[in-house]
Amino acid sequence: MTSNGRIHKYRTATVWHFLLDFLIVVLAFVVGTRIRFDENWLFKLSQYLPGIFAGAIALPIFLYIAGLYSTRLSGRRSPLKTYLLLSLLFVAATAVMLAVFYVNFSTRVGRGVMLVSWPTAAVLLFSHHALILAQDRGRRERIAFLVGEGGNHAELALLSELDKSHFDVIGLLANCRDESHEILGVPYLGNVSQAEMLVAEHRIERLVCSERCLYDTDIRSALCQLRYSGILVCPALSLCEEEFQLAPLELVSTDWLLTASDSPRLIYIKKIKRGFDVSASVACLLLLWPALLVGMLLVKMTSRGPVFYRQTRLGRFGKHFSMLKLRTMRTDAEESGARWSSEGDSRLTAAGRILRKYRIDEIPQLFNVLRGQMSFVGPRPERPEFVEMLNRQIPWYGERLLIQPGLTGWAQVNYPYGSSVQDAVRKLEYDLYYMKHMGLYLDVAILLDTVRTILTGAIHDERQVVDPLKRDFTSYAGSAEAGEVMPTTTRS
Repeated sequence: MTSNGRIHKYRTATVWHFLLDFLIVVLAFVVGTRIRFDENWLFKLSQYLPGIFAGAIALPIFLYIAGLYSTRLSGRRSPLKTYLLLSLLFVAATAVMLAVFYVNFSTRVGRGVMLVSWPTAAVLLFSHHALILAQDRGRRERIAFLVGEGGNHAELALLSELDKSHFDVIGLLANCRDESHEILGVPYLGNVSQAEMLVAEHRIERLVCSERCLYDTDIRSALCQLRYSGILVCPALSLCEEEFQLAPLELVSTDWLLTASDSPRLIYIKKIKRGFDVSASVACLLLLWPALLVGMLLVKMTSRGPVFYRQTRLGRFGKHFSMLKLRTMRTDAEESGARWSSEGDSRLTAAGRILRKYRIDEIPQLFNVLRGQMSFVGPRPERPEFVEMLNRQIPWYGERLLIQPGLTGWAQVNYPYGSSVQDAVRKLEYDLYYMKHMGLYLDVAILLDTVRTILTGAIHDERQVVDPLKRDFTSYAGSAEAGEVMPTTTRS
């Protein structure tokens, strides 16, 4: 199975967990209705269906937003916190169901059905998530690193610093013992020629190597034999994609970029994504227009100047467009020149702080999406002067201009703060991952993750920036003096 295959396996598992929670609620009410009504129970069930389906779909959506299907997020919580959160969301889904029943009172579920159905649903739901917790906490993959002719110490150094939450690094296989291997803290297991024996002896499940190793004729046959024996052989970059959903710049190559977008993904970009953008934007405008109206009033009442603010950004292939947003800064905010926004920026108005905290200032960008200048999901659009500067300092930065910029994106929901070139590097790694793996599933996941980001950001903003690869970015320039990177996860 390839690394991309494992990503697909994880996504498939998430979909199945989502569907199973949906079916648990539906099944519980089928059982409750059948027990309560011996006769005409199917007729009664048909009357209850609108409310049942509302609660059944609300529950897994709430659970996904809370991160209860995510290995990365669930691993940070204790089981007690997980079950408490599960209980609260179960109550919230009940409230959604009761609200639907209240709208159409004649179809409300009786107390007898509720007394049977909800305890049944609760038992099945907690059993399901106890199983998810046990699987997430008990599985650690055993991997080894493969060093070919000439070495590949850049990848080795990166691997030795990885956040090893879900795997154990057993050691490395190389043509000969090298002192640098020991210095990096990776034990030497044996010669590459003994790979098959060493894999069996140390119960290794995956061999991680550099791209160069895959083209080494001396070890290619051994790798192919291991591959067809069920041992995953993949480049270090693929491991980072799978474990951390990013593409480390030091491992990205021209070959990787050229093969990042395959034909099915191009079809999604050309055929499906635009329809998704239009439908999602219209739905959000219909839902959020009261918040937009309140935001406009706040801007008008608390500061002088226009309500809306237009700023030139770069779209796909570097095309200029005017991005629309509610004004959150003083009208003289950039008299001394364009610069990044920072935490606690003194240029923000009183209303601007509130609008940014709850992302209300971003709502007008839905009109940019409808006009085709932006997508709903994609890399955040940047200012021309900022892009010009970063193109000189960061390799592959221009690649993010090859797809439509987005209102929200993979970098925005994974990286909580950005105010320097180093932060731009780390956001780019998430953007490159998105460019390779974009699709309807990932776009929907990002939208739900954005809701989680807004809710958690509205509650508390004290989030630490943690690099899962534990790298030092001092080789890149320090803070930049141009552009705008907002200090929140939904800003670039």
